[in-house]
Amino acid sequence: MKRGRAGKTGVRTGATPDEAESGRSGRARVSTPSATVSESVPAASSASTPGPAAPGPSSTAAPSFLCLDNEGARQTMGQMCQQVSKILRRQFLSCLFTVFTCRDYAWLLYWDRAGLVVSKPFNFVQQPRLFHNFFYRFACMTDMQRGFDPTVTRATEKDVELMRSHNKFDSDWHEAQFKASLAPGWPIYEVSVPEEHMISADELKTGVKAQRGVSQSDNGPKPERKFLVGKPYFMSSSPTGGGTRGYIAYDVAEHRLVFFKEYWRVDAPTYHPEGEVYLELHKHKVQYIATPIAAGDVCDATGEGHGRSTRAQDFFKDSPPKLIQYRIILLEIGKPLTEYQTSRELVRATYCCLTAHQEAWEKAHVLHRDISSGNLLLRCVISDGRIVGWIGILVDWGLCKYKDELGMRSVLKTRSGTWQFISAVLLAFPGHFAHAVWHDLESFIHVLHWMCLRFHVTNYSKNTKQLHEHVSSVYDASFPSPDGTSVGGEEKLTTMQAGTVPFKLVGGSAGRSTPGLHRLLADLAVLYGSHYKWLEPQLPTSHPDVALSVAPSVDPEELDPEFDLVPIPAEERTGQRPQPAAEEIPKDSVLKDHIQMKKTFAAALSADEGKWTPDAKIGDNFAHFKTPMYQQSMVSRESVKRSADNSVDDRPDKRIRSDTSSVSVSTTPLLGSIVENVDG
Repeated sequence: MKRGRAGKTGVRTGATPDEAESGRSGRARVSTPSATVSESVPAASSASTPGPAAPGPSSTAAPSFLCLDNEGARQTMGQMCQQVSKILRRQFLSCLFTVFTCRDYAWLLYWDRAGLVVSKPFNFVQQPRLFHNFFYRFACMTDMQRGFDPTVTRATEKDVELMRSHNKFDSDWHEAQFKASLAPGWPIYEVSVPEEHMISADELKTGVKAQRGVSQSDNGPKPERKFLVGKPYFMSSSPTGGGTRGYIAYDVAEHRLVFFKEYWRVDAPTYHPEGEVYLELHKHKVQYIATPIAAGDVCDATGEGHGRSTRAQDFFKDSPPKLIQYRIILLEIGKPLTEYQTSRELVRATYCCLTAHQEAWEKAHVLHRDISSGNLLLRCVISDGRIVGWIGILVDWGLCKYKDELGMRSVLKTRSGTWQFISAVLLAFPGHFAHAVWHDLESFIHVLHWMCLRFHVTNYSKNTKQLHEHVSSVYDASFPSPDGTSVGGEEKLTTMQAGTVPFKLVGGSAGRSTPGLHRLLADLAVLYGSHYKWLEPQLPTSHPDVALSVAPSVDPEELDPEFDLVPIPAEERTGQRPQPAAEEIPKDSVLKDHIQMKKTFAAALSADEGKWTPDAKIGDNFAHFKTPMYQQSMVSRESVKRSADNSVDDRPDKRIRSDTSSVSVSTTPLLGSIVENVDG
């Protein structure tokens, strides 16, 4: 039971991953109570889905639930969201019931990933029967009706010992992350995955899931695979939205480590289950992507139906799409891009991900739409039993769209991606441009700029305050327009239009003509400077109203200079650097496709190893201040740390623009009486 102060609070929309975890923040959306019970209670709350309910609202005048203009109420809502988030992070729940009390009044709250449903208030002193009714009905519910996941159980001691005995690791990093998942205070769970969700090598080649025969009788249990998970590798800190959790899991059948990801996907025609996207990409032999070994919606205990889904959306007037619990298991366990060792390794990994993006678009007609530092990962290359280097892989295809979907109205209404890396024009002119290839290409450039500012010596490195202000103005700044859409990107837009780099490297390759970060950044600036000259006539005429960290940590030498980690096609080895556009407004954009940008990266990487001038990677320049992305990752990290050993989460939550108090709220009358059917 939650007791709080009387007050009002601000709440933001969080009904879908694109809204609650997107590169934009929505405006407050609060559904007011209807005049009658029948108008506010959706069909989903019928007797076919038993749950806590109470008779009609009291006629006694009562305060409104937390609304929009009181700081104390905002703090109360934030506290509730934080507590609910902690519960959802530690347990495998699809929903949660809570009670909020203020003086003599109480509200019944139903939380799930689509938002928050709030009953009308009642005086529990004058009407104690309403409370009794609620708790009686809650006690009569099954575990599944209370939100528990039937596919997750505590692992047996035998399986726990088997998991702890695993000793085969691709690298020291993988070993460290696996041991961190076994931290004290975090139980080991067994997650059952239907055999029909497993993906074979043949299915990857054909891109089609085959029908698996079932040897058991129709009434018997279906075959399943077991995966063991401990402490999450990363997890969302928001009580609404996708709620992504990632685990370094143990595959019991194959005695290997895999990456296990669980989230709530949007149930809409243009949102594609990630496993299906991977099948399409592998069918077209797209390079530098992860390999799925299982994927599918999480079903109830019987394995039937369309998966576990949210209900809160049924209480909103605009009826946003429901969210469905989804799991995907990947063969590769990628290391965060932030842990690259050398500047050349950073550039090589980015080039690999560019190649994956290009082939996905040109071969499979799939546009990623969420290029960010967290979705570019490092994968180790092993030859003769030893690591010879690290290359890049592009992951997280949950927000992708197919080519024929990009012009649809639903796409034009929203922006997809992580705010810091979304293209300048999508931030500055929301709704004016449909997401296109060049938006993603620009995002790759912002990722590279971000990494340089964070891990290399620049003209901002010695002044923490100046660095903080610069990063905030270029990457984080936003303000709400009258229609509630977040608008930003002014400094980013200025940089892109000027064709300049938003910082200056100090030392290393700076001022040299040899290949290195400095030369690559300058060449890329020529490209996006020319692109924005071409783009200028298409821009609206007016905007919407609206000291160094630590010493270098690694040896800058490559792990194995002789090993050809990333073969570069001959057509990309031109050796020609991009030149500023001679014409005032180019007839075409140099970023209309991947060719020029790929050539720019290839020119840098194809140079002899001895000609590359390294820029030493230093400590985290952002560690002395808190960017929104850094704060979100630390919220996730600190929540785990308070209940267990050190957290290993160093990845920002995806597509989040709001704090932990952001949640869609629907205020409804108390649910009407239902026919009770209680056995025993």
